[in-house]
Amino acid sequence: MSKNLIQKQKMNIQDTKAFKELNEISQRLVLKRVNRTTIEDQIIIARNIGIETWLKSNPLQARWQSIVIEIIKTEKPEFT
Repeated sequence: MSKNLIQKQKMNIQDTKAFKELNEISQRLVLKRVNRTTIEDQIIIARNIGIETWLKSNPLQARWQSIVIEIIKTEKPEFT
């Protein structure tokens, strides 16, 4: 994965209202590479199976779920 793409995804997470509502320690935890990768993977899964189905079976804590949902709902469709 290119450095620009990694930086862009990190900025997407930081731009969410859900991220901004986390306390400072939680924000630092979200931005650690392993946790950021987990969130990014869950974004891909939720896109593929749909948010409703994803919510029934995902392993993320509620605060991180809200980041995934917000990113997906604010994305521009790639094909219009």
